[in-house]
Amino acid sequence: MKSDLETEELDIKTLGYYIDRALCVMIKRLNKELREENLKFQHSDFSVMKVLSEVDNINQSHLAKILGKEKSGIGKTLKSLEKEGYIQRSAINGCTNNVRLTEKGKEILPLLNKIANKVTDIAFTGFSPKKRNDIMKSLTLIYKNSL
Repeated sequence: MKSDLETEELDIKTLGYYIDRALCVMIKRLNKELREENLKFQHSDFSVMKVLSEVDNINQSHLAKILGKEKSGIGKTLKSLEKEGYIQRSAINGCTNNVRLTEKGKEILPLLNKIANKVTDIAFTGFSPKKRNDIMKSLTLIYKNSL
């Protein structure tokens, strides 16, 4: 039996396999780093907070679309973030929620960004800045092509 430190390399020639594998270990690393900072955040919370830091006062449907997630899943994350006081939702037209960061949410962003940058830097160890940029552009193109 292999130790936890060894990973078996399989020649599975599907993009989904490689993206999913990378995503899974990055999520685990991010969640670990968040726990080590005694933050009650998960990767999904960070993703929502990051989008809200870039787009203020966005409706829940648009937020779900940007993140490529189901509206119901985003709703659970928003409920948790709202309960902790990081975001505020306001009803518009009785059926649409606009979402924005609170001051508490804005205050925690620098720490969340620092943690995310650390995880990203670890993932990109050994990559040149150009290669990093190329990978980000490639992933964006894969996303757009797959819509």
